[in-house]
Amino acid sequence: SGSFTVLAGPVGVISTKENNFISVYPIPASNNLFFNISNNDADRIHVRDITGKNILTKKITGSLTSISLETLSDGIYFYQITGKNSGNIHTGKFSVLK
Repeated sequence: SGSFTVLAGPVGVISTKENNFISVYPIPASNNLFFNISNNDADRIHVRDITGKNILTKKITGSLTSISLETLSDGIYFYQITGKNSGNIHTGKFSVLK
C-alpha cells in the first residue's frame, strides 16, 4: 500500500522505499563520494570492500554527507545506510576509479 519511486541515472540515484530518497554520486568516484539522503532516521554509512571487510563508518550529520576516498584503491565497494531505529535503510555499491 502506498507509492514507490525508483529513479536511476548516471549519478546512481536509487530509491527503494516509500518516502526514502537516496542519491549517491559521482559514480565512478575518485576523491569523494556524496550521499544525499532524505530520511530522518538515517544514522550511519558503512563502506565495505569486495570481501565484506568494513573499511569505514561515517555518522550522517545532515541531508548531504561526503566520504573521502583518498585511502581507497580502484575497485568496487559496497555501502550500507543504517538507521537509528530501523536497522538497514539502504544498501548499494559504487566504484572507485582514480
